[in-house]
Amino acid sequence: MTWRYGELFLRRFHADRIEVQNLRLLHRPTLAPKGKGGGRAVSIHIDEAHGQVEMLPAFSQRRGVYDLDLYLAATAGGGRMGRSAPRAGSTRATT
Repeated sequence: MTWRYGELFLRRFHADRIEVQNLRLLHRPTLAPKGKGGGRAVSIHIDEAHGQVEMLPAFSQRRGVYDLDLYLAATAGGGRMGRSAPRAGSTRATT
């Protein structure tokens, strides 16, 4: 990962590039009721990310393995934009 750690002082996480060898999504998150939060939100900016993502049946009904490219911008105020796309030759296993 190549990132700009100084931007954390501005409540912003900014990564220029992230490489993930294998990310396994085991199950969907369980959301708890929103409590009293004292902290401020952090903006997240990822210019370029690449990696293999494995989605297990508890996450997506069927197991799938994908090679993905990603761009993400999520502001502290709630605005989001981004894109993800499978790389050429990305596979999906259904066992």
